[in-house]
Amino acid sequence: VYPYDNTGCLTVTFENQNSSSNSYTINVLNGDGSVTPGGTVTVSEGGSQTFTINVPACNVLQNVLVDGISVLNDVVNNTYTFTNVTSNHSFQAIYEPTRYTINATCDANGTVTPPTSSVACGDNILLTITPNSGYEIARVHLAKL
Repeated sequence: VYPYDNTGCLTVTFENQNSSSNSYTINVLNGDGSVTPGGTVTVSEGGSQTFTINVPACNVLQNVLVDGISVLNDVVNNTYTFTNVTSNHSFQAIYEPTRYTINATCDANGTVTPPTSSVACGDNILLTITPNSGYEIARVHLAKL
């Protein structure tokens, strides 16, 4: 049965059986939910897909890889966009822990050990404060990081 428009004209639409609509996948390698959308994302040929990078607490974005190649310079406001997709790809955000350098100083009447330390965000550090003989600790000041 074909559509009939009541005017005596028959409308027929043809579709090319040889054409195919290709789609490709972008596999997000981060399994921690820090990249959205995550998992395997399907994109139509020639289409675009934007990924948002949510850097986990106590980390900094160290690199972004597409098919193993750095695209960090193309990341804007923690987003990366694939454009004109014509093949499968992988996507990965790489993080490194935020580290702080602790520089302990004191006057000549005692010591702080260790005087300089590197500590990861969220970790603890033990500093030993030792006054010289005949002295006691009068004040400890911690500057905000």
